Amino acid sequence: MTRLKLTFVLLLSLIGTLARAEYRAFELRIADPEKGTERTVRSTLDHLQYPEYFPLTKGEQIQLLRSWRCWGNTGGFQPICPAPDERTGQEVSPAAEPRTSSAS
Repeated sequence: MTRLKLTFVLLLSLIGTLARAEYRAFELRIADPEKGTERTVRSTLDHLQYPEYFPLTKGEQIQLLRSWRCWGNTGGFQPICPAPDERTGQEVSPAAEPRTSSAS
């Protein structure tokens, strides 16, 4: 029985080292038309999730500009991976339909 447990633990540790991770990165535009201000944010939160963690001020609107996939280890507060066009110099198409949300 002990040998079976040891084999199981070794198998699990091997599978753990072969695991791959990925996540989506989002580029968001947050604008306040009344004040004429605008900022661009990169986050792992989309345009619907972002205001739940980082509330927008009254009048601010958020728009999803583009998203891409990042691969690899995401631990240790590593920065979000660069967009594909920044890695290869190729142009990336923006989000098909700009999606916006606004603070109430």
